[in-house]
Formats: sequence, structure tokens, C-alpha cells
Amino acid sequence: MKKLLLIILLTFLISTIVSFLLGYWQIGIALGGAFIWILNQVSEHYSIKNTEYLYSRRTHTRKNYKKYGD
Repeated sequence: MKKLLLIILLTFLISTIVSFLLGYWQIGIALGGAFIWILNQVSEHYSIKNTEYLYSRRTHTRKNYKKYGD
């Protein structure tokens, strides 16, 4: 899944740069906007997954933690 997303993002980035260099700036703006939108969605998805992982690790270790007084 990550390799596919990386390939898609690189394709959008390269096609955006090439379209600007060839003078098709309207297509370049559209592709650049799509690139930024996809990049934002991917980063938000992995940020949420990371937060869930860290929260579950922290609460899981606290459930097994015994206090010295008990």
C-alpha cells in the first residue's frame, strides 16, 4: 500500500513539474492541487494511525503496571 501511494505521489509531482516546464500551467496547477490534496490525506491518515498506536501502547502498559503500595 505504501509503495503504491509513493508511486502515485511521485507521478503527480513529476507530471506537475513537467507540465509547468512545457508551458501547460493550467494543467500543472490542477495536478499540483491534486498532489497537495492526496499528500494531505495520506499524512492525516498516517498521523491518526500513529496517534492510535501510541495511545494504545501507553494505556496497555498502564493496565499491567502495579503500584509499590499494592
